[in-house]
Amino acid sequence: MKAVTKMIANREKNIIQFLMKAGQTRVGDIADHLSLSEKTVSNSLKEIDLFLKEFGMTVVRKPKVGVYIDGDSEGLAQVTRFLGNQVSLVPSTKEERVIYIFSTLLKASDYVTIQELSEALYISRGTIEKDMIEVTKMLEKESVKLYKKPSKGMKILVNEQEKRALTSKFIRNFWGDNWYLKQEGEKVFQAFDTIQADVTGIFPEEGLKEIISIVREFSETYNFKFTDYAFQSIVIHLAIAVERIREKEYVRDQVDGLMKDALDSQQQNTEILVDMLETRLCIMIPDFEIGYIQIHLAAAYNQRNNRFSSNHAQPQDDVSEFVRGCLVETEYDQELLEGLATHIKSAINRLKLGMNFKNPYLSKIKQNFPRAFEEALFLKTEAEAKYEVQVNEDETAYIALHFEAYHERMRSFPDPIRVALVCSTGLGSSRLLAARIKKYFPMIQIEKILSVQAMMESDVDVELVISTIYLELETVPSIVVSPMMSKEDLQQVERHMEKLKRQKKNVSQPFLDLIQPEHILAGLEVTTMEAAITEIGELLVARGIAKSGIAQSALLREELSFTSFDEMATPHADPVLIKESTIVIATLKKPVKWGLVDVDKVFFIALTENNGLNLDVVYEQFYNYIDNKKWLEKLMTLDTAEEIYEHLIKDGM
Repeated sequence: MKAVTKMIANREKNIIQFLMKAGQTRVGDIADHLSLSEKTVSNSLKEIDLFLKEFGMTVVRKPKVGVYIDGDSEGLAQVTRFLGNQVSLVPSTKEERVIYIFSTLLKASDYVTIQELSEALYISRGTIEKDMIEVTKMLEKESVKLYKKPSKGMKILVNEQEKRALTSKFIRNFWGDNWYLKQEGEKVFQAFDTIQADVTGIFPEEGLKEIISIVREFSETYNFKFTDYAFQSIVIHLAIAVERIREKEYVRDQVDGLMKDALDSQQQNTEILVDMLETRLCIMIPDFEIGYIQIHLAAAYNQRNNRFSSNHAQPQDDVSEFVRGCLVETEYDQELLEGLATHIKSAINRLKLGMNFKNPYLSKIKQNFPRAFEEALFLKTEAEAKYEVQVNEDETAYIALHFEAYHERMRSFPDPIRVALVCSTGLGSSRLLAARIKKYFPMIQIEKILSVQAMMESDVDVELVISTIYLELETVPSIVVSPMMSKEDLQQVERHMEKLKRQKKNVSQPFLDLIQPEHILAGLEVTTMEAAITEIGELLVARGIAKSGIAQSALLREELSFTSFDEMATPHADPVLIKESTIVIATLKKPVKWGLVDVDKVFFIALTENNGLNLDVVYEQFYNYIDNKKWLEKLMTLDTAEEIYEHLIKDGM
């Protein structure tokens, strides 16, 4: 075969790999799988066809048949080898460039310059500088400083242990989709498909696959069971450690004394795994590196067996009692209690051994489940105080999912519709009628079963009367059915149920009821998050809505976890400082930095402790507004509080 002269971008490589796996497919399926437009896929297929011709192959596109690669098995094998050996592919999108720059900084032992990145990626310095904004944000989120020195360039200022931790998080962020389940005979196990070529170099792909094989063999031979997360964690740790050991870059921090009982329990397993690694990979693992392998095995064992590790004696049910005590002021069911207790046990165990979960849905959970996230924050602070661990935002968001699941369970039971039954044919037929109604309409709550005479003498405080005789009632709607409840009767009752539910929904607008024109600030001129919260707090105190200290309370809440997302923020304070429930809306003249987000819209949520509100409905209506992009865009064009309030009433729902 002649030398291949044409390089190929990542997008085209991904399409080729998809075609090879699928055999015959459609442009639309490729687009859906890779989150591309069909036009982009069509253009890429032209580039792929030119590339494949150098291997004696071609891309075939036929109407009503689909898209496939035409060529012999030898050609396919050559393409596979070429793509597998291609060490450096030029990133073709902004996301790919950001990943490339991030990994380059991670791998670099010296300064990296904008010019070097520009030349490597074949793009302008200006584009690189824009990409660096995203890279800097990623580093800031991990509390890592990017050091810049004139004439030299930039580098990440971290020690070896911090670099490994950052590398591990980086791998989880960008390579998570490569894990899959593979079956051989009757066994199913985790495997790793391929590493994105634009970040190859942190460690070799084949080395990673060999480590997966070693860990899997260790697990099967010595009956050591891993959870999915623990398996991936130890594989990634070993892959990073092996490569750094080969480069003589060691972590020398001592781990002696850290959770000694938990570590000692896995000493024998650690010796076995280390021996397998040293033999298969032809390396010598220093004692201080072995300690970190022991930590992973101890955490994996305790997590899989639901063991609760602690430096102090703790009864096994201590966590359950702790969670129950934290929930004493709120509503909960047994499923929430058990779910939280199980999660907290596992989390404390991992956190004491220095292991953290990465939560890919953190921002979405904070945005979509604010009530649950607040409840999780309270539990987090209590757990930190009791168990002497640091619970980060990622873990807090996982805890929030337990609370949100509870709220979803509660929402699955709609508010009952209160009904009175009136039957003129005796108690037996009225009981039959009641039974049939309960069977077909579980949302109906039968308050009373009355005879006609009793109906005439009673005050009926219900939402609907179902009767076997015609009634003329002034204050309550009524319908007439037969005692046997025919199909037509069932349909009639169903129509009235839907009508009543719509009426309830239309009457209930608790979110709008919390907003007053005098609590809307249009074009607020502030330069910091602190200034915005302070000004809103002063407004609430001046109007007698809140007590002094509300701004400081809201700022302390921001220190726990920023309430910002998608150019907006939802700050709130301790309910004991609120005298009257309200929501303040503020649009900002210029965006201010709110954590890692530039914010130009603020919704300050001020709710009293016993507000009597249906918070699920409040937040549901709130998110109907903020999920409406057109509504938000128009909001930022309005100049006065009156215009904003009118926009809320007329255009929001």
